[in-house]
Amino acid sequence: MTVALVTGASRGIGRACAIRLARDGFHVAINYRSKRGSAERTLSEVMRAGMNGVVVQADVSKENEVLLMFAQVESELGVPLVLVNNAGIYPRKPFDELTKRDWNRVIHTNLDSMYNCCKYAVPNMRDEGWGRIVNVSSMLGFSGSTQGVHYGATKAGVIGFTKSLALEVARHGIRVNAVAPGATLTAILRGYTEEQKMEKFGGIPAGRLGRPEDIAGAVSFLCSGDADYIVGETIHVNGGYLIV
Repeated sequence: MTVALVTGASRGIGRACAIRLARDGFHVAINYRSKRGSAERTLSEVMRAGMNGVVVQADVSKENEVLLMFAQVESELGVPLVLVNNAGIYPRKPFDELTKRDWNRVIHTNLDSMYNCCKYAVPNMRDEGWGRIVNVSSMLGFSGSTQGVHYGATKAGVIGFTKSLALEVARHGIRVNAVAPGATLTAILRGYTEEQKMEKFGGIPAGRLGRPEDIAGAVSFLCSGDADYIVGETIHVNGGYLIV
């Protein structure tokens, strides 16, 4: 059985991806930074799907912790040939108030983490002659982000990273793609009242906000054999919001 590693999998989109991949037949390594209890609840769902799993603590913005994470996953579960780079943060702040520390924190978490994880995943995938990497970007990487210049910059950067890495590794049987969620019912939206949600997102053609499972479905497809001829692409999962 193939092992999948999902970063930021203790909740939200990452949790949904971990569960969906387990239902697809993957063993799943569940990365978390600080919420071990939540990660263990994800693990329970993975095991309920009949697959093995492990929870691994690491701040994926730090290369030394990523190295240890991969070593633990390989020791306890197996070599991960599927990687879902989901970990990220979105601390909203107007540009005039944005400090260099704010900027660096988001860059390190949302973008450096992609490099760190892929650096250790790709060699094993190359040796195997097969691998799947799915990077979680955002609709805001395309539309821009009010009070989120740092976030929008990283999510646009994810797209460039995805395309460039995909070009380098496709000949080794490794497929690198991205998903770009729109407004999704995760912790990011907890600060909005129901009225604010309707005011800001009421124009979504699909008539509702996204669910983490919607994103997980796209990730599942990109990790499947059906996506073998898809290289360096981005699947938009936003209910049509980006085109109106």
